[in-house]
Amino acid sequence: MYLAVDEQLRRRVVIKIYRLAEDIAGRRRAVAEARRIALIEGSRIPRIHDIVTSGEYMALVLQYVPGCDLAELLKRAAPLPVSMAVSICTDITAALAALHRHQLVHGDLSPGNVVLDPRGRALLIDFGIAAGAGRRALAGTRLAVTPEHVRREALTPQSDFFALGLLLY
Repeated sequence: MYLAVDEQLRRRVVIKIYRLAEDIAGRRRAVAEARRIALIEGSRIPRIHDIVTSGEYMALVLQYVPGCDLAELLKRAAPLPVSMAVSICTDITAALAALHRHQLVHGDLSPGNVVLDPRGRALLIDFGIAAGAGRRALAGTRLAVTPEHVRREALTPQSDFFALGLLLY
């Protein structure tokens, strides 16, 4: 991931680069998933401004969210006050609801994938292994592994909520 400046619109953005699969079908799936994520509208999910493919790479141009991730905050201030933990979980639940309305499962709900903006609102980031509900996903961060990951089963919205419970714990 790279922090960059969109010179046309004069704003900071994040550019995340993915290596595409070698087969055409795999490339089409990756672009289709990125397009599905770009359609999601929710105040707790950074917007995707653009999808660029070139050769074997795909780059997502994303909204930049200033602040720190939850992993960093936990290193400095654990345990969090209950009110803050509940507020973060409420924000993440809103992000998951937006994803699940589009039949997507995040699949990697970990402290490093939750960003707190300067006002203390939590946003869910990093949809690198997000998959359509009912599809198997790669195991993400060790802290977010669900029973479905372990059993190599298809992920469901319930998988994300199990991971949210782990995050709250």
